Amino acid sequence: MLSGCNCNKFNKIPSVSGIEVNIDVQRFEYDLLQVDTVNLEPSLGKLESKYPEFLDVWGNRIMGLGSLHLQRAQTLQNYYYFLTDTSIRNLLSQTNNAFTPFDEQKMLLEDAFKRYKYHFPGKPIPKVITCISFFERAAVTYDTTILALSLDMHMGADFPYPTSIPKFVQQTLTKDYLVPHAVKVMYGLAFESEPKEGTLLAEMIHNGIQLYFMDLLLPNTHDHLKIDYTLAQMQWCQQNEPEMWNFFLEKELLYGTDMLTNRNYVYPGPFTSGMPPESPGNAGSWLGWQIVRKYMSEYPDTQFESLLKMDAQEILSRSKYKPKHTWL
Repeated sequence: MLSGCNCNKFNKIPSVSGIEVNIDVQRFEYDLLQVDTVNLEPSLGKLESKYPEFLDVWGNRIMGLGSLHLQRAQTLQNYYYFLTDTSIRNLLSQTNNAFTPFDEQKMLLEDAFKRYKYHFPGKPIPKVITCISFFERAAVTYDTTILALSLDMHMGADFPYPTSIPKFVQQTLTKDYLVPHAVKVMYGLAFESEPKEGTLLAEMIHNGIQLYFMDLLLPNTHDHLKIDYTLAQMQWCQQNEPEMWNFFLEKELLYGTDMLTNRNYVYPGPFTSGMPPESPGNAGSWLGWQIVRKYMSEYPDTQFESLLKMDAQEILSRSKYKPKHTWL
């Protein structure tokens, strides 16, 4: 029962069967493997023609190989060393094979994009490109036109990731998290928002609204995938929600403005500071999510854009959020 807990237990999930969205996923990591390093410049030029924006974004901003527009000679040399590196070629091949076919992920993305179009009809649908980021980031967006998915960050919890990636992060680098990671960064395509106040409560509600955005686009996806928890961590939160909320109240944390202190509660980590070691990190964001959900259950006709304009205290007060054990 706990594993099936999703966002829309209060709100009816709208049908999007009549909305047309057809995405053409471009497999950049495969095309990169096909580059002829003996005839690098003309071969890379073909890749440049196919990915006129993304190649520069990926090569320069993500991978640090340089810009073919600004420093072509040096960048070509960097690409040569990169594409002839055995470990790089193995990684490109591994990621491409692991996600071929891409049918299941494409189907989930199309459903999310339909819901994006339903809830936010004025927002453009981005182009989807798969790639590697050499373990830098799970997904990235560029302007409003590109959504890039790093396959090397979704190879499974048993994949030999670099030791620089913490274990609590590695446990969420599986295929199941790929579409939630994509939707998470899509929030930035549609909305540029920052907490209106510098309090911990404002951070919690801000992050809760972002997670509620994921609810709208992924209504049938398990909650733990949206917040980068394991199923066990999600169950811990559900079972201990009243105690978690009381912790914040008793410690008088909600209106604290010290950024370093607040980070302990609204950023990922192996656990949340001051809570038992079984707790997941980012507990403040999880609670903020529940507050926003409770508010939306009280005022289901609230438009998402209106939610963004409200201050955190108003959302908390009007939500009547007061968690209690289900057996009480």
